[in-house]
Amino acid sequence: MKKLLTVMFCSAFALNGWSQKVIRNYGFEWFDVGGKLISWVPQNTKGQYQILPSLTGHSGVGSILITPKPEAPAERGNGLCNTILAQQMVSGKKTIRITGFIKTEGLANGTASIWMQLNGIGSIIADKNSDDQSAQGNSDWKQYSIELPISGNVQSVVFGCKMSGTGKAWFDDFEVLIDGEPVRESFKQ
Repeated sequence: MKKLLTVMFCSAFALNGWSQKVIRNYGFEWFDVGGKLISWVPQNTKGQYQILPSLTGHSGVGSILITPKPEAPAERGNGLCNTILAQQMVSGKKTIRITGFIKTEGLANGTASIWMQLNGIGSIIADKNSDDQSAQGNSDWKQYSIELPISGNVQSVVFGCKMSGTGKAWFDDFEVLIDGEPVRESFKQ
C-alpha cells in the first residue's frame, strides 16, 4: 500500500508539472506523437476545406495550409485554425495585438486573414479580422496585424487563421503582444 501511494503521489506530481507547460506553437513547428499540430485546432464551418501542415514556411520549416477540397461547392463556408489564451493571460491588461504572415496562391472569391475574438461569459465581447487587407491571386509572405482593447470581463481570447474562397493560403509566424509585451512560444504558468 505504501508503494502504491508513493507511485500515485509521484505520478500526480509529474503530471502536475507537465500540465503546466504551455506550448504556443506560433510557427506551426511542433506536433504530438500522433502527428497532430500542438495548441491549434482546425475548424471547418461547412466541412469543405483541407487544413494541413505544410513545409512552405515563412521561417522555420512549417506553416498551415488552408485550401478548399477539390469537390467543394460554391458555398464553402470558412476553413480556420484556432488557438486560445486563457483569462489569466489578459486579466488587468489594456490591449492585445495579433500578427501573422500570410502567403496566397490563386486566391479568389474570398479572403485569407488573421482574426481574434474576445469572449466573456456566454457572449462575444469584441472580434476583429484582417479581411479588408486580404491579398487576392498570388502573393508572397506578408505580415498582417489586428488589435483590440481588453475590457475587464474578457474570459478568453481565441485567434487564428481563416480562409474563404478558392485557391490556397499559408499562415505562419504568429505573434501575440499584450500591452506591447510578447507572449512567448512556451512558458510555465
